[in-house]
Amino acid sequence: MVTPEAESETNWTSLARAMRSLPAGVKRWTTKHVVGMCGVGKFKVRWGYDTSAACPCCGEFKDHLHIPRCMAPSTSAEWDRRIVALDSWLETQVTDPAIKHALLSPLKGVRDPSLPSIQVVPGRLRSAFQSQQCIGYQGLLEGKLSRQWAPLQEEYLQSRGSQRSPTLWASRLSHQLILLGFQMWEHRNLVLGGQCTVTRAQPTGQQRDTQPV
Repeated sequence: MVTPEAESETNWTSLARAMRSLPAGVKRWTTKHVVGMCGVGKFKVRWGYDTSAACPCCGEFKDHLHIPRCMAPSTSAEWDRRIVALDSWLETQVTDPAIKHALLSPLKGVRDPSLPSIQVVPGRLRSAFQSQQCIGYQGLLEGKLSRQWAPLQEEYLQSRGSQRSPTLWASRLSHQLILLGFQMWEHRNLVLGGQCTVTRAQPTGQQRDTQPV
Protein backbone atom coordinates (compact mmCIF):
# COMPACT_ATOMS: atom_id res chain seq x y z
CA MET A 1 0.00 0.00 0.00
CA VAL A 2 1.33 3.43 -0.97
CA THR A 3 0.68 6.16 1.58
CA PRO A 4 -0.32 9.65 0.39
CA GLU A 5 3.06 10.93 1.60
CA ALA A 6 4.97 8.24 -0.31
CA GLU A 7 2.88 8.86 -3.40
CA SER A 8 3.92 12.50 -3.52
CA GLU A 9 7.60 11.63 -2.95
CA THR A 10 7.88 8.91 -5.63
CA ASN A 11 9.39 9.48 -9.07
CA TRP A 12 6.52 7.86 -10.98
CA THR A 13 7.92 8.94 -14.35
CA SER A 14 11.11 6.91 -13.91
CA LEU A 15 9.14 3.94 -12.61
CA ALA A 16 6.75 4.02 -15.58
CA ARG A 17 9.67 4.15 -17.98
CA ALA A 18 11.33 1.25 -16.18
CA MET A 19 8.16 -0.82 -16.31
CA ARG A 20 7.84 -0.30 -20.07
CA SER A 21 11.37 -1.65 -20.53
CA LEU A 22 10.77 -4.89 -18.60
CA PRO A 23 10.03 -8.23 -20.31
CA ALA A 24 6.33 -9.13 -20.22
CA GLY A 25 6.85 -11.91 -17.66
CA VAL A 26 8.69 -9.61 -15.25
CA LYS A 27 5.93 -7.00 -15.65
CA ARG A 28 3.35 -9.59 -14.58
CA TRP A 29 5.53 -10.69 -11.68
CA THR A 30 5.99 -7.07 -10.55
CA THR A 31 2.26 -6.37 -10.62
CA LYS A 32 1.49 -9.46 -8.54
CA HIS A 33 4.22 -8.81 -6.00
CA VAL A 34 3.39 -5.16 -5.46
CA VAL A 35 -0.10 -6.20 -4.30
CA GLY A 36 1.17 -9.39 -2.62
CA MET A 37 -1.06 -11.78 -4.59
CA CYS A 38 1.39 -14.38 -5.89
CA GLY A 39 2.34 -18.04 -5.65
CA VAL A 40 3.97 -18.00 -2.23
CA GLY A 41 3.19 -20.30 0.71
CA LYS A 42 0.50 -18.06 2.18
CA PHE A 43 -1.61 -18.03 -0.98
CA LYS A 44 -0.73 -21.54 -2.18
CA VAL A 45 -2.30 -22.87 1.03
CA ARG A 46 -5.31 -20.58 0.65
CA TRP A 47 -5.80 -21.68 -2.96
CA GLY A 48 -5.44 -25.37 -2.08
CA TYR A 49 -2.15 -25.92 -3.93
CA ASP A 50 -0.09 -26.69 -0.82
CA THR A 51 -0.58 -27.80 2.78
CA SER A 52 2.15 -25.64 4.32
CA ALA A 53 3.04 -21.96 4.09
CA ALA A 54 6.60 -22.64 5.26
CA CYS A 55 9.53 -21.19 3.33
CA PRO A 56 11.53 -23.95 1.57
CA CYS A 57 14.76 -22.22 2.54
CA CYS A 58 14.31 -21.48 6.25
CA GLY A 59 10.99 -23.03 7.32
CA GLU A 60 9.45 -19.72 8.43
CA PHE A 61 6.00 -18.50 7.32
CA LYS A 62 6.28 -17.24 3.76
CA ASP A 63 4.47 -14.40 2.05
CA HIS A 64 5.80 -12.17 -0.74
CA LEU A 65 7.60 -9.92 1.77
CA HIS A 66 9.53 -12.86 3.19
CA ILE A 67 11.36 -13.79 -0.02
CA PRO A 68 14.06 -11.08 0.01
CA ARG A 69 14.13 -11.15 3.82
CA CYS A 70 14.66 -14.89 4.28
CA MET A 71 17.65 -15.42 6.56
CA ALA A 72 18.63 -18.87 5.23
CA PRO A 73 22.36 -18.91 4.40
CA SER A 74 21.75 -19.61 0.71
CA THR A 75 19.32 -16.69 0.42
CA SER A 76 21.66 -14.37 2.33
CA ALA A 77 24.50 -15.31 -0.02
CA GLU A 78 22.30 -14.67 -3.06
CA TRP A 79 21.23 -11.28 -1.68
CA ASP A 80 24.86 -10.31 -1.05
CA ARG A 81 25.79 -11.26 -4.64
CA ARG A 82 22.96 -9.15 -6.02
CA ILE A 83 23.90 -6.12 -3.90
CA VAL A 84 27.51 -6.37 -5.07
CA ALA A 85 26.27 -6.53 -8.67
CA LEU A 86 24.06 -3.46 -8.13
CA ASP A 87 26.99 -1.62 -6.55
CA SER A 88 29.08 -2.35 -9.67
CA TRP A 89 26.21 -1.28 -11.94
CA LEU A 90 25.91 2.05 -10.13
CA GLU A 91 29.63 2.59 -10.73
CA THR A 92 29.26 2.01 -14.47
CA GLN A 93 26.44 4.59 -14.54
CA VAL A 94 28.73 7.29 -13.06
CA THR A 95 26.58 7.55 -9.94
CA ASP A 96 27.54 10.11 -7.33
CA PRO A 97 29.43 7.98 -4.73
CA ALA A 98 27.47 9.61 -1.90
CA ILE A 99 24.16 8.85 -3.66
CA LYS A 100 25.27 5.27 -4.22
CA HIS A 101 26.00 4.85 -0.52
CA ALA A 102 22.71 6.54 0.42
CA LEU A 103 20.74 4.15 -1.82
CA LEU A 104 22.53 0.96 -0.80
CA SER A 105 21.96 1.73 2.90
CA PRO A 106 18.13 1.56 2.64
CA LEU A 107 18.46 -1.63 0.61
CA LYS A 108 20.29 -3.16 3.55
CA GLY A 109 17.27 -2.09 5.59
CA VAL A 110 15.13 -4.51 3.57
CA ARG A 111 16.70 -7.33 5.54
CA ASP A 112 17.61 -5.44 8.71
CA PRO A 113 15.48 -2.33 9.39
CA SER A 114 17.79 -1.30 12.24
CA LEU A 115 20.71 -0.58 9.89
CA PRO A 116 19.93 2.58 7.86
CA SER A 117 20.36 5.92 9.58
CA ILE A 118 20.20 9.51 8.46
CA GLN A 119 23.71 9.85 9.87
CA VAL A 120 25.19 7.76 7.02
CA VAL A 121 24.60 10.47 4.40
CA PRO A 122 26.01 14.00 4.02
CA GLY A 123 23.76 16.97 4.73
CA ARG A 124 23.06 17.75 1.08
CA LEU A 125 21.46 14.30 0.62
CA ARG A 126 19.49 14.07 3.85
CA SER A 127 16.24 15.42 2.43
CA ALA A 128 16.36 12.82 -0.39
CA PHE A 129 17.29 10.09 2.10
CA GLN A 130 14.33 10.97 4.31
CA SER A 131 12.10 11.08 1.24
CA GLN A 132 13.24 7.56 0.33
CA GLN A 133 12.60 6.36 3.87
CA CYS A 134 9.07 7.77 3.57
CA ILE A 135 8.58 5.59 0.48
CA GLY A 136 9.91 2.64 2.46
CA TYR A 137 12.44 -0.13 2.03
CA GLN A 138 9.98 -2.39 0.23
CA GLY A 139 9.03 0.49 -2.05
CA LEU A 140 12.68 0.91 -3.02
CA LEU A 141 12.88 -2.79 -3.86
CA GLU A 142 9.84 -2.27 -6.11
CA GLY A 143 11.67 0.44 -8.06
CA LYS A 144 10.07 3.41 -6.31
CA LEU A 145 12.75 6.09 -6.15
CA SER A 146 12.42 9.45 -4.48
CA ARG A 147 11.92 12.24 -7.00
CA GLN A 148 14.80 14.06 -5.27
CA TRP A 149 17.55 11.69 -6.45
CA ALA A 150 17.62 12.62 -10.15
CA PRO A 151 18.27 16.37 -9.58
CA LEU A 152 21.09 15.49 -7.18
CA GLN A 153 22.59 13.10 -9.71
CA GLU A 154 22.28 15.82 -12.35
CA GLU A 155 24.32 18.17 -10.17
CA TYR A 156 27.02 15.53 -9.84
CA LEU A 157 27.12 14.84 -13.58
CA GLN A 158 27.35 18.54 -14.36
CA SER A 159 30.22 18.92 -11.91
CA ARG A 160 32.07 16.28 -13.93
CA GLY A 161 31.20 17.84 -17.27
CA SER A 162 29.17 14.76 -18.18
CA GLN A 163 26.36 14.85 -20.74
CA ARG A 164 24.68 11.76 -19.29
CA SER A 165 20.96 12.00 -18.61
CA PRO A 166 19.87 11.91 -14.94
CA THR A 167 16.36 11.01 -16.12
CA LEU A 168 17.67 7.93 -17.91
CA TRP A 169 19.84 7.12 -14.89
CA ALA A 170 16.75 7.13 -12.64
CA SER A 171 14.63 4.93 -14.91
CA ARG A 172 17.47 2.45 -15.39
CA LEU A 173 17.99 2.33 -11.64
CA SER A 174 14.29 1.61 -11.09
CA HIS A 175 14.67 -1.18 -13.65
CA GLN A 176 17.65 -2.65 -11.78
CA LEU A 177 15.85 -2.52 -8.43
CA ILE A 178 12.84 -4.39 -9.80
CA LEU A 179 15.17 -7.01 -11.27
CA LEU A 180 16.86 -7.41 -7.88
CA GLY A 181 13.55 -8.48 -6.35
CA PHE A 182 12.81 -10.73 -9.30
CA GLN A 183 16.22 -12.41 -9.03
CA MET A 184 15.51 -13.24 -5.39
CA TRP A 185 12.23 -14.81 -6.54
CA GLU A 186 14.14 -16.85 -9.11
CA HIS A 187 16.50 -18.06 -6.39
CA ARG A 188 13.48 -19.23 -4.39
CA ASN A 189 12.22 -21.09 -7.47
CA LEU A 190 15.55 -22.88 -7.84
CA VAL A 191 15.22 -24.07 -4.25
CA LEU A 192 11.67 -25.26 -4.84
CA GLY A 193 12.79 -27.10 -7.96
CA GLY A 194 15.58 -28.88 -6.09
CA GLN A 195 18.27 -27.17 -8.15
CA CYS A 196 19.80 -25.41 -5.16
CA THR A 197 21.32 -26.98 -2.03
CA VAL A 198 20.08 -25.23 1.08
CA THR A 199 21.78 -25.06 4.46
CA ARG A 200 19.20 -24.22 7.10
CA ALA A 201 20.42 -22.27 10.11
CA GLN A 202 19.90 -24.20 13.35
CA PRO A 203 19.74 -22.89 16.93
CA THR A 204 23.08 -22.47 18.69
CA GLY A 205 24.58 -25.76 19.80
CA GLN A 206 22.96 -27.83 17.06
CA GLN A 207 24.56 -29.03 13.85
CA ARG A 208 23.41 -27.66 10.53
CA ASP A 209 21.92 -30.08 8.08
CA THR A 210 22.65 -29.49 4.40
CA GLN A 211 20.06 -30.99 2.11
CA PRO A 212 18.37 -30.33 -1.21
CA VAL A 213 14.87 -28.91 -0.74
